Amino acid sequence: MLRMLQTPGLQSTMIINQKILEADITNIINTFERLMDESNKSIIPVKSRHVDGLALFENMYIRARSKHASLLGKPVLVVSSVSVFITNQGCFSTLLSHLKAHCKNKSYLLKIESVISQELRRYLARQMFVFIGEEWECGSGYWVPEDDPVYPSLNTLPY
Repeated sequence: MLRMLQTPGLQSTMIINQKILEADITNIINTFERLMDESNKSIIPVKSRHVDGLALFENMYIRARSKHASLLGKPVLVVSSVSVFITNQGCFSTLLSHLKAHCKNKSYLLKIESVISQELRRYLARQMFVFIGEEWECGSGYWVPEDDPVYPSLNTLPY
């Protein structure tokens, strides 16, 4: 998909790709905020949705939990499923840094569900995600800034 958008010269390709990536991330965050708003207003405090219209992400399924549906009393941004069209281009790491910044700004807990790959689990652990259980187990990673009052309680959350 990106090959059709590339122009001569590496620098112009990177600018186009960065703009597309930023547009995708904005779409993901805006979709999440709409879900969070719905979950706060609804009798059912958990809402989920597939994020449509993304250029670089093949699949993006997210969930929003209001603070009423969170064990730690914090709203939760949940990434249930994510995949990219082209790997090794930094799309996931850029998305992750934007999600972490957004969660820090909004005082949300960030959760990446069902991390199967040990390599991904180690990467997320380096990004300060907390996992419950052994490294070989499939599980979910949780993140809040280390200075957040709920940080010490992350290891009490379910897989």
